[in-house]
Amino acid sequence: MSTFRWERHPDGPFATLIAVAATYCAPEAYDGAYDDLISRARAPGPGDEEIGAFKAELQQALADPGQLPADELFDAVDYGDGSDEAFLRRLWHNLYGDQPGAGASHDRTLDAASCEDLAGRLYGLLIGLDDRLDREDDRLLHHFIEVGEYGLALEEIAGALAHAKAPITDQERSDMLTLAATMNMDDLVPRALGFCPRAA
Repeated sequence: MSTFRWERHPDGPFATLIAVAATYCAPEAYDGAYDDLISRARAPGPGDEEIGAFKAELQQALADPGQLPADELFDAVDYGDGSDEAFLRRLWHNLYGDQPGAGASHDRTLDAASCEDLAGRLYGLLIGLDDRLDREDDRLLHHFIEVGEYGLALEEIAGALAHAKAPITDQERSDMLTLAATMNMDDLVPRALGFCPRAA
């Protein structure tokens, strides 16, 4: 019998979301799988009911990540984002861009001066954390900042550090918590940073 609940209960909650994510996003997925998912999501074929159900369940999970079956998504995908919510936000952004449905944006009401300040502070963080982020993470994070997804960038920074259990200084922790508070973000960043030991 399969060890995965979503395989044993294909009609269970979020079974389509988790199954599709496992097929296209897991480390053992075939080469080019993630790109195929992006293409399929952005231009679904006629009668592709699965991708429609996937999108609906993704929106529902983003609205309340606590509804997801415990650990099922992580066990299926083995993501490095630090939490289900951070993984799902990244997934939505990559698949659907700025379409409504990913929850309230942290960045929509910021004026130009605030955006420039946030971008500068985030770039400064990336420079300081360069030795603790891998090159692929660094490229993705720069992209999020460039397109103005400051909240997502901060969540991804915290998630990558949490996944690596990377040590951070008190100043780095304070800077990230201050940024989260400035953008009126939820407790995702503090929770992720809780996995990071204090740097000596």
